[in-house]
Amino acid sequence: MNAGQTIARQPAENCASQATQEGRGVEPGFSSTLDALWKQWRVASLTLTEVREHYFPHIETDKHLRSLIRKGDIKLRTFTLTKSRLECPRVTLEDLASFLDSKTRAAA
Repeated sequence: MNAGQTIARQPAENCASQATQEGRGVEPGFSSTLDALWKQWRVASLTLTEVREHYFPHIETDKHLRSLIRKGDIKLRTFTLTKSRLECPRVTLEDLASFLDSKTRAAA
């Protein structure tokens, strides 16, 4: 590579479609929800606050949502990037897509 040349980045849509085509554990129907979430958010995980505000507007606090997750009423997995107790829990887009798909199937 010559000085001053840049490497063209591949658009995210192509990366997602390649992963789907290569069959890396993506379920049928799951990829469309995951693709839609990826196009909307453009991040690998969301904070619990973002998830609550957009997908559970009827729940007023993160503390209440965390208690519902712990009880098993809401089937989402959370994680933190560090061991700090002050860090906001996060939810991966894959887990959120799976949760939304399961709720859609249950409603049908």
